[in-house]
Amino acid sequence: MKKLSKEQDYLATIKRNHKILTQVECEKSILGEDKIFKHLRLLKNAHRLSSFRLLQPYSVAEHCYYTGLLFETISEYENIQITKKEIYYVYRHDIIETITGDVLLTVKIHSKTTKQKWAHIEKEIICNKYPYLESFLDEYIPSNFSKEAWMLFKACDLFELYLFCLEEIELGNNTGGISVVIHNCANLLPEFKINYITERIV
Repeated sequence: MKKLSKEQDYLATIKRNHKILTQVECEKSILGEDKIFKHLRLLKNAHRLSSFRLLQPYSVAEHCYYTGLLFETISEYENIQITKKEIYYVYRHDIIETITGDVLLTVKIHSKTTKQKWAHIEKEIICNKYPYLESFLDEYIPSNFSKEAWMLFKACDLFELYLFCLEEIELGNNTGGISVVIHNCANLLPEFKINYITERIV
């Protein structure tokens, strides 16, 4: 048997230890086994306020990230205890929109019937095809938060949208839709009783 050179022996060892991934092996990789990572990568492709004329990009990834930063920061000012689990869900709270896209809140809650029907559609799709995302459904996600942390999260979720729309106005976007969103956010935010946010509403 022909003796392998040092270089050949080294390459053979590399091949044994690091097999080239076939398609099947890829499916068993981290993106296959922990499928949630695939959706996290897709967050950047889901666009917020897609029916609006915007002067800057606004993805669901960006929204989730800034909502998470607000949640962590404002919890300190408000002296609200938050957990790792709550932070985990805040940074991923709109992950289902990688499947459904971002549907305007005014459409989702147009009426009680609309709200119920949309929740049913979302649940049917997720439970049948993406069961690993079930805990992110509107029906289940609140159970991962304390009452105080949930109110803070909902306030930060809305406040992030409010801040984005203010930036659009500052950049010169004077379309009526943006002004309406700002007005609606300003009316809703005081309901959450987060002083840090309420004091900063224009």
